[in-house]
Amino acid sequence: MVIILLYLIILLISIELLLVVFISFLQSRISWIITNKDEYPVFEEIKVKNFLRKTYDPILGWNWKPKTKHQEKINSKYNNIFFGDLGERKSSFSKKK
Repeated sequence: MVIILLYLIILLISIELLLVVFISFLQSRISWIITNKDEYPVFEEIKVKNFLRKTYDPILGWNWKPKTKHQEKINSKYNNIFFGDLGERKSSFSKKK
């Protein structure tokens, strides 16, 4: 009986370790998987100030300011966003047309 209980405990610990490794692997590939560290993220102060400077307008509220550029990283890819003179979103593809 004790041996069966010991095997069961070892099996449960092994399954738990495999799940931890599997979830950390998936989280590096899929950004929608949320873990405990995502509940209270740590932000760099300079990035927060830069975000506020580029996005908050006292008249319009939360809106991208005209003539700003923004680059965001999603997993391993970068997305560049440009805003024109009137705050409209610009695309690098529109220049080619």
